[in-house]
Amino acid sequence: MSSPGHVPVVIDQPDEAFVSRRRFIGLAAGASLAAGARSSTAAPAPVRVAQATPAPGRRVTIRVQDWHLAEKVWGAFERQMVDDFKRANPNVEVELDAVPYGETLNKFLAQTKAGQPADVVYAADAHTVQYLEAGYILDLAPHMTADRDFAADKFNAAAMKSVTRGDRIFAVPNAATPVLLHYNTEMFQKAGLDPNKPPRTWEEFQDATVKLTRKDPSGRTVQWGYAPHGKKVIGNMYRLINWFWENDADILTPDQKAAALNSPEAVEAFTFLVELGTKHRVFPPQATDIDPGGARSLLAKEQVAMLSGFLGGRAILIGENPAMKTKQAFAPLPTRKKKVNALNTEYWVVAGQSKNPEVAVSFIKHLMSRDGQVRMWKAVESIPGRKDAAADSSIEEDKFAKLAVSELAYSRSTPLIPQWAQIVDVTLDAFQRALLGQMLPKPALDQAAQQIDAILKR
Repeated sequence: MSSPGHVPVVIDQPDEAFVSRRRFIGLAAGASLAAGARSSTAAPAPVRVAQATPAPGRRVTIRVQDWHLAEKVWGAFERQMVDDFKRANPNVEVELDAVPYGETLNKFLAQTKAGQPADVVYAADAHTVQYLEAGYILDLAPHMTADRDFAADKFNAAAMKSVTRGDRIFAVPNAATPVLLHYNTEMFQKAGLDPNKPPRTWEEFQDATVKLTRKDPSGRTVQWGYAPHGKKVIGNMYRLINWFWENDADILTPDQKAAALNSPEAVEAFTFLVELGTKHRVFPPQATDIDPGGARSLLAKEQVAMLSGFLGGRAILIGENPAMKTKQAFAPLPTRKKKVNALNTEYWVVAGQSKNPEVAVSFIKHLMSRDGQVRMWKAVESIPGRKDAAADSSIEEDKFAKLAVSELAYSRSTPLIPQWAQIVDVTLDAFQRALLGQMLPKPALDQAAQQIDAILKR
């Protein structure tokens, strides 16, 4: 029996909208290079799954790759969505691959080169560009044109623009969220700070981090003011780049053809951040090995007071430590010369080599329906990439969700160019060297600039 509101799988003839890998590579690479770079109870929309095999009733298996599957709250949500899809479509099996965030890019690229990629892949925006440039993901435009509920204009416009090349669309934005200041309100109170008045400027932020860094009677530091994101993973760049942007600096020049991270404004911003660790000692000792999940765990364990993160971290913290339900809050990032934050967009894509592209697309439609997106918000508290879901009353009623939506007006995407992953590595390497005292901030940025210029010239 299929669940209410769903239509069982129908096996049809091959869809001519499927793009062959050879043709896709030509289209994707050519187009991308030329470009330079929540309380609704409505039933889920009907799902009609078509798969390119001739025999009706044949069992079909698709593989889904997503780092969130390893997380307690988000993983439980996705597994429930998978179970709902399988109940509605009994001849479809869904295998789950909880690949770590830091490995997802290289794993998908390697699997695709070997001809064995996952069918459905969750991707950060920078990952998506890499996949697109390599010609490894499916053009979803025919499916979006054919299904009004899956049309491109249903989703966040800025997020869609990043993955559109001409009339071709290569990904669907599951979540589009701005970077916020995420902090422990109890720690603020104990430090004599007002949790309802978080730091608004860099100077106030520095003062707060010092007050929030605490030693025990023996003199050993047991609490740190801020968790930086020093590990070399793409997700950390969403946190680091804000410091440059807020000081009217950037990593690259406006035309994205040369490095700009060693400009006076960039050096000033970078030095301010580095010295929070080297001079003011408000960073935990493992700063250079902290990724987004690690930073959240430190906040959940009440070892750090603040981090730069996303609203979705709230549910993750509660999953790790239920006591955090009443101890956490969000605020806009402290500012200096400009109010700006990095837009973090996470996408669903379909592998160009998927043997069951129609089933894979139908699975994404299930996740990206209004009902599916509102359910995601209620479960993991990430702002939906689908506009009507992001406008759900449950978001408007949540003060921190409302804040996140309002901050989107000040969000901008990181450079979506093929070389970005390499540039992130170089920039974070400079951050690590400066934090470890191996190089002073300016020489570290000068060296990084030379390396980035070389990467851009290849």
